Order: sequence, then structure tokens, then C-alpha cells
Amino acid sequence: MILINEKMLKKIRNETNKKKINKIFEYAYEIRDNFYNEIRKGTYIRKIKGINANIYKFRLNIGDRVLFIHGSDIDGIREEYRNSILLLDYCNHDDQEFIAKNIEEIKIVEYKKDEEEKELIDELIYRDYLSYQFIIDDEINIILEDYEYAKLLEEKSSLDNDGRTKNVYRYYLNNDQYECLCSKNATIIKGSAGSGKTTVLIYRLNGFKEKETKIAYFTYTKNLKREAEEIFKQIKSRDSNANIYFFDFLNYCRETLKISMDEIVNYNKFKKWYEEKISKYNKNLFNVIDVWGEIKGIIKGCMGINWIRDGYIPSDFFSEDEINLLKENNYIEFVGNKYKFWTKSISEMVDELNKKGYKNNSLINRLKNFYLLNKIIINKFIEKETYLNLPESYSIFNREEKEQIYEIALKYQKWLDENKYLDENDLIIEIISKLEQSEIEKFDYIVLDEIQDLTELQIWLIFNLVKDKNNLFFCRRCSSNNKSNFF
Repeated sequence: MILINEKMLKKIRNETNKKKINKIFEYAYEIRDNFYNEIRKGTYIRKIKGINANIYKFRLNIGDRVLFIHGSDIDGIREEYRNSILLLDYCNHDDQEFIAKNIEEIKIVEYKKDEEEKELIDELIYRDYLSYQFIIDDEINIILEDYEYAKLLEEKSSLDNDGRTKNVYRYYLNNDQYECLCSKNATIIKGSAGSGKTTVLIYRLNGFKEKETKIAYFTYTKNLKREAEEIFKQIKSRDSNANIYFFDFLNYCRETLKISMDEIVNYNKFKKWYEEKISKYNKNLFNVIDVWGEIKGIIKGCMGINWIRDGYIPSDFFSEDEINLLKENNYIEFVGNKYKFWTKSISEMVDELNKKGYKNNSLINRLKNFYLLNKIIINKFIEKETYLNLPESYSIFNREEKEQIYEIALKYQKWLDENKYLDENDLIIEIISKLEQSEIEKFDYIVLDEIQDLTELQIWLIFNLVKDKNNLFFCRRCSSNNKSNFF
């Protein structure tokens, strides 16, 4: 394989002379395979003079030169790339300004050759006579296997998020991305748009080779699902035999339950119902999109502070001694015929019990594992008191407004039930029910793109769709203000 700098790739993509592109890569692969022999012979490979770094050039023709670095001369490059070469740029030897502009960060300019010098190979020097070190993680570099450079001569492309065409290649992952890729535990990565999150997810998929392995990629939007699937097709390894499936949430649920789109209520259908049945009689009522978000994301989509909806504890989860200890610390109360967590989150309970000297008590581990329950009590709504007592950060509405919205939610659900409609949250509950009855096959591994677009209930479904909770790989988009934070 070879690496190619993104800026050079753009130049090659704009090159109309296909023979020249072929020649660049034929020479590049030959140099990679015979690098040290060619250096000793000193025929058409020369080290750029006047700089400390080992940057080389080879002659493409009388006028053009290609600049490159050998992998062994790049600090921090991973072992599998040490015998590769990285193509930096190609340029006309008479065009000083062009060279300076396009390899500005390494500050290389053309040196005027001696008029008496007969050879036509240009000599380049470091402009400011400062030492230079190429940092592999500071630029975007593309990986091309020997059989892949033909892509540069073809018109294969996919669409980016704005619907523009773009070409698909494999990228050299920086150290943060590669460290995340190699994680053996459940992993969440975060980064701003364009930071390479989806690329890492696709590489994770590409790492599965076993034929029997069943892998799922999930995301909320159809467009992102299509884009990820297209990228994977382009970069998929020839030895990848795993069964990999791409889903957007709504269609996964609909197809799994064999439900037609006519039975599903989306925002537009909800808006029509809201305007005809609710806001028509009260013009000053809440904005429809805010109500939709509150019902979908909180009243029906929230899992509650402890991710157990209304806090009810399955009767066989804790031992009698553990129940007594929870009662003594006022963490639970008896409601109806079930115990229910009361005022504190699980993390708060664990911290307090640790401080009280229960560090090695089985109750601590039991509480930590409560998040991973496969069977929980799930109703279509969280209870009204649960909703009203959620922390203020959960909602944009005050308590009085939440009272009204909860009543609207009850009317909405009644309308759904009477017409045998289902919304996204109802679909999730139906699938969770089938999972508990072992009617749906689970996945060996799941990657989830753009987790911030999902409700808690949808995330809970993902936890229950995978066989081993360690085999989860999530990514989350964060603010561009935190662009440097990949994790």
C-alpha cells in the first residue's frame, strides 16, 4: 500500500492526463518496493537538499516532480505503514509559487539550478533553514492498496451530507482515532462534524472477518445510513466475511414488526392531529414542535433518572438482605405491590454506600448492573409524578405547563390506540417485548452513529439488541467549540 496526502489527491483528481496518473502510481509502487536500492543507485530518486527531514523527489518527466516521504522516516507512524511511502505533492519544476503555496506547511521552495548544470532534476531547499519534522497526525492522508489507485481514473463517487458528490477512500487514522478503534470494551467517541467519527465506525465494521458474526450499524437518519453503507462498500476489505447490516431506526422497527408506513405516526401526522384536536380550540397553546419533542423525547422516550422508567424494581433482582439495606438508607419505598427507587440516582447511591464502607458489598455491584437489566417494566408513558419530578434540565417547560402537556399526551395516546396507530416509541416497546420472548435474534456487535439524535428508549433498545454489552461502539456529535476533543 501507499499513502497519499489529501492535497495531492485533489491535484490528481483534477489531472486530465490519465497516463500521467498511471505513471505516478507505477513509479510510486516501484519505489516503495525498491526504495533502498533506488537510493543507492541515485538514478531518478533524490533527497531534497538543505533540510533535516528525509523528503525525496522522483522525476515524472522533464517538467514534473513528485515529492514523497518514506514511512520509516515518519515519527509515530504505525508499524504496518513503515515500509510504505507517503506522496506529498507533484509540481512543475519551473513553478516556484505553485510549489510554495501547495506545500506551504513544510516550507519547501524551488532552488534556481545552476545554468551550467546539465541534469534537469530540480533542487529544493528549506526556505528559512529551520529543521522540519513531518507529523503524520497533522494532515489527512489516504491509504491506497496496490489494486485501488484505479479509483482515481474512474467516476465512482458517493454523496456527502449536502448532496454533493465525493470520492470514497480509506484514511490513515490519527493516534486518537486508532486508539478508539482498538478498544475492546463498549466505547463512545465524540467529536464535531468532520472530525472523522463515522470514518472510525466504518473502520470498526471493516475489522470483522468471521463469517458467522452478525454486525449492525444503526443511525437515526436515512441519509446517513445510505452514506455509511456506500462508504463501507467502497473500503470493505476483500477478506471481510462478517454479516453486516445497515439500519435507520424507523425502518428497522417497521420491517422487524412487519408494519406498513400507513400505521406509523410521524411528526407531520402528529401536527395535523394537534392542529385539528388541540390548538384549534386554544390559539395560545404551545408550539406544536415543542409538544412533539416533549412527548416523543421525555413522556414516551425518557428512561428516567435510573434508566428504569418509573423506578420500579423487578421483584427477583435484589436479595432480601439487599432490599433491607436499601430501605434502611431510604433509597426505596413500597408502592402498590412493588419496590420503587425514591429520591436518588444509582450513581449517588453507590457513592454514598462506598463512603459508608460497603465497597465490597454485593449490593454495590448489583446497583451498577441495574443499568444492564434485560427485563424491565416498560409502559407507554412514564408516570405523571415521575415526569413532573424530573430535573429541570430535562424539559423546557415549567411544572404548570408540564401538567397541561401530560394531559395532551394522554389524548394523543388515546387517539393512537383507537386508530391502531403506532409512533416511534410504541415500535420500540413492541420490539423490546419480542426480545423478552426471544422472538428477535440479537447481534454480536452494534455500532451506533450520532447517538445524540436518539431518545433514551431507542438507546435502551440498542443495549438489549446486542448479546454482549461490551460489543457496543457509539459516536456522538459535540459542539464545534470542542473540535479538538475526539473522545
